[in-house]
Amino acid sequence: MVRKHVFVFAVVLFSTLSFLPSLGQSNDSLGDAARRIRADKNKAAKEASEAPRQAASGPPAWAAVDPPWMPEFIKSIGAEGTSDPQRYLTNVQMLLMIERFEVLDKAAADVRLRKSRFPGGGWKLRTLYLGIGKPIGGEKNSDETWARYFESMKRWTAQRPDSVTAHVALANAYLDYAWKARGHEYADKVSDEGGKLFEERTALALSTLMQVAEPRPNCPEWYHAMQLVALMQGWDRSKVEALLKEAVASEPLYHYFYREHANYLLPKWHGGEGDAEKFAQAAANRIGGKAGDSIYADVAASLMCNCLNESDFSKLSWPRVKSGFEALKEMYGWSRPRQNQLAYMAFKAGDAPFASQLLGEIGDDWDPEVWHTKKWFDQAKEWASMRPARSDEVAEAQAAVEANMQTAAGQKYDEVIAAEFPQKYADAMRTCVEAESSNLGNFDILLQVGTSGLVQRVLTSPLSPVGSCLTPKLDRGVFSPPPASLYWVKISMTLQP
Repeated sequence: MVRKHVFVFAVVLFSTLSFLPSLGQSNDSLGDAARRIRADKNKAAKEASEAPRQAASGPPAWAAVDPPWMPEFIKSIGAEGTSDPQRYLTNVQMLLMIERFEVLDKAAADVRLRKSRFPGGGWKLRTLYLGIGKPIGGEKNSDETWARYFESMKRWTAQRPDSVTAHVALANAYLDYAWKARGHEYADKVSDEGGKLFEERTALALSTLMQVAEPRPNCPEWYHAMQLVALMQGWDRSKVEALLKEAVASEPLYHYFYREHANYLLPKWHGGEGDAEKFAQAAANRIGGKAGDSIYADVAASLMCNCLNESDFSKLSWPRVKSGFEALKEMYGWSRPRQNQLAYMAFKAGDAPFASQLLGEIGDDWDPEVWHTKKWFDQAKEWASMRPARSDEVAEAQAAVEANMQTAAGQKYDEVIAAEFPQKYADAMRTCVEAESSNLGNFDILLQVGTSGLVQRVLTSPLSPVGSCLTPKLDRGVFSPPPASLYWVKISMTLQP
């Protein structure tokens, strides 16, 4: 049995207004009054159009008058509308702000029926819900802004009580509002009040979904919202798997189902090591073909999110990830986010030639949702251009470590390194973790130690910001002399709050 030492470092992260004025002077002619009414109406419309926020009592006054461009604006959120996800999202948010509820219901029905997607495979339905499922700005908004948003959503559900779209959007909002109260710390860092509000708001989301639960709505996002409730309420695994089965039966290719279930299976939630990755493979195999590969790639990308507790890439199939992205490109076209996701995953997989090719195509058009910081993107570009043979080096070093650990001397030296590393480098590790707290991820440190104990070579796998920060601090460091010259050892780093 090969043993390894895992060092765990704790981190502190982380109603329409009337335009009609009184006639005023009694000697005004009807013509004068009409002209004044038109002038006041135009002035009100202009002033309202320049005000970005919605009044608490209802939509802004200018919402009562459709400008000439409104038909095209409404058309843009239908199945044949814009192919730009950000423009789509913005247009949806605008229509919610002016409370065009009937338009939003029709658009949701259209994109739901026709299963419309953006380039790269993202569903328009999902983006529509992202636009209407919270106030602009999301969790960061004040409670007053959230209150105005909920007033508007309750008008929607009151005016259109059978609207699945309204109820699912409102449920999603309660879920986001629950996270606002709780925060994203581990359970022992959550206040009693925050925990109580989290439970209450999650329960509101569930009750809102259940108002349109029978018969089951023909909307994938209803199931997706229920998956989020299941995660937040800690449903047992058998109940969650039954929910997934029902969701997939309703729409097998709605990849967000698979993302959420994989997330549920992560060790930080309700699964064990490797459960999420095994699920991704099994789900993709059941679907089969290019569609299955595309699901695998999408779930893998969600697991490799450049964040705390991201997946260990060694548990994923890099060839299948590449095939899946190629399938997405063939079926739905390419997009900047997908290109950046693939480049990031090539980087994490240690595929320097492929990463170099993709990063060259990306140029400076990096995606903050993928890389988080320009610094980390630039480090990836530098690595890809300088280290084309790095994947072979890592493989050779890993093999040497495995061979060394088969010997008694190797196991004894492993214990020596386990004792010396925290003594020598705990402060350096803490400094790097604090500097890169938004870009954490588990990784291995591979050290090649010379006869005298001097470190000759440092590799980290997979690449990570913390590893990149630590590498120069380890280079030319000194440990006890190893059993043989140019001796490889491995230290596994697990970063957790």
